Amino acid sequence: MSRNGHKSCNLKLNHTKLQEMIVRRSRKGLGDAAPKATPGLARVAQMKILGVTMSEQLRFETHVNNIIIKSRKSMYALRVLSAHGLSGQSLYDVANATTVSRMLYAAPAWWGFVGGEGRTRLQATIRRLVRSRYLPSSFQSFEQLCQKADTSQFSNVLSNPAHVLHQLLPPVKTVTYSLRPRTHNKFIPKADSLARKTFITRMLYA
Repeated sequence: MSRNGHKSCNLKLNHTKLQEMIVRRSRKGLGDAAPKATPGLARVAQMKILGVTMSEQLRFETHVNNIIIKSRKSMYALRVLSAHGLSGQSLYDVANATTVSRMLYAAPAWWGFVGGEGRTRLQATIRRLVRSRYLPSSFQSFEQLCQKADTSQFSNVLSNPAHVLHQLLPPVKTVTYSLRPRTHNKFIPKADSLARKTFITRMLYA
């Protein structure tokens, strides 16, 4: 929404809470090519959008750091519950419903952009929960949990034309010959390495 577009919706924007961020692929500065800053708005290098922190290069290191910090804090509450006698499946359920669910929040939006180091750190958090007996030893890896979230979300997008992401799907590809089964019947668009990290494109290529 533009700064003036809110008027048609009868909304009042709090300009003290507005920021702007230039999304770019290169780590190098934009130099003279950078657009002028909007008067009255702070220009930032990273921004939290609906609880997910992303940088101007579409990187999510800060978000991963925040997840790990919050997970460590929540382990204190799990330790208190354990000390008061909660154990076994009941403790697993609490850990899964709180710590793990928080780690997976909006995972389809950011998981594809997380590199090897970030994935290792997230999995280390899961291993710590298992070692502390807050989760069972058979608990899935964080990557498996994210893949499950991806599959569930993509299934919802494919099956629901009213889904906000459904309009981003490419058209149906009609074929007259037999192919190996796929999870969708859509055209697979050409995409570079960055585009393949996004949710829709990543799932189309899966």
